[in-house]
Amino acid sequence: MASVIPENQARFSHAELLEATGGSCEPFAGAGRGVWTDSRAELAGGVFVALPGERFDGHDFVAQATARGAAG
Repeated sequence: MASVIPENQARFSHAELLEATGGSCEPFAGAGRGVWTDSRAELAGGVFVALPGERFDGHDFVAQATARGAAG
């Protein structure tokens, strides 16, 4: 089941993402469309943020998110 969080359509470049978060991200072309923390979501063109949690670690799902079309 995908997240119940409303769809995020914010657009941003790779540089803007790095500046805003101070994090790291593989380079991507163009603009990202939305930010997601659920690798089961419709990720095409969006950015998947891998968060560690009590039960799951989002880093374990990066390959899945990429396969579902995440831009970064």
